[in-house]
Amino acid sequence: MRKSLGGVRTRFLQLISVTKTDLRGTFMDFDKIPEGHYDGEEPMVFHYRREERLKNAPKIVQDYYSGDFKVFRPGLLKALVSTRGNKLLFMSLVICFLVVIGNILLGPKQNSAVSAGIPLKLTSTAIEETIYSSLKVSAPEKKFKDIYNDGIMVSVHFKFLDADNQIVFDDKVSEKYTGKEIFLRTSHTDYDIFTVCAEVEMLDETLSLKSKVEKR
Repeated sequence: MRKSLGGVRTRFLQLISVTKTDLRGTFMDFDKIPEGHYDGEEPMVFHYRREERLKNAPKIVQDYYSGDFKVFRPGLLKALVSTRGNKLLFMSLVICFLVVIGNILLGPKQNSAVSAGIPLKLTSTAIEETIYSSLKVSAPEKKFKDIYNDGIMVSVHFKFLDADNQIVFDDKVSEKYTGKEIFLRTSHTDYDIFTVCAEVEMLDETLSLKSKVEKR
C-alpha cells in the first residue's frame, strides 16, 4: 500500500513540474511526458510527434493539418450532376416534371370535350356579382359536316356550385344545332359561386363538363 502511494506521489510531483514549465511557455510539450511508476522502477516516457503520425495519414488529413484542405462547395446544378447516381436521379426528376406538365397542357380538360365530331367547351365568368356561364358548340369536323344539316337538339343542365360543392342555382337550356356554331348561355347573381357544371345531352349521349369561375 505504501509502495502504491509513493508512486502516486511521484506522479503528482512530476505533473506539477510539467505544468509550471507549461505556464512559462506558449504550448505544452507533449514529446516527453513521464508516465506514473513505482519507486525504484524506471519511468516510462510517452512520446508524441504529430509530424511522424501525419507521414502515414491519408492525403486529405495531411492537407487538413497543413492548411491546404479546400471544402468543395459546388452550385446546385453541379451538385445534382457531380456523380453518376446524382445524374440518374436528376434525369428522373426532369422526366417526371415533363410528364406532369405534358398531362396538364395536353391532357383532357374538364371544361371541354368532343361528341360525335362536335367540339364542346364550357366557360364561366364573374363580372361584379353576376356569374355568366356559356356552352360553346362549335362546327363539327369535316367528316361529320353533312350529318347535322337537318339539325339535332342540344340540351344543357347548368349547375352553379359554391365552395362546398353545393348547388346554389341550376338552369336548363336547349337549342337546335344544324352544324353551325351556337352558344347556350345562362347567368345568376351570387358572389359565392366558384364552379359551374354542365350536363350536355345530345344524340342520346350525356357528357359532364366543369369550369372554374374566372373573376374579371
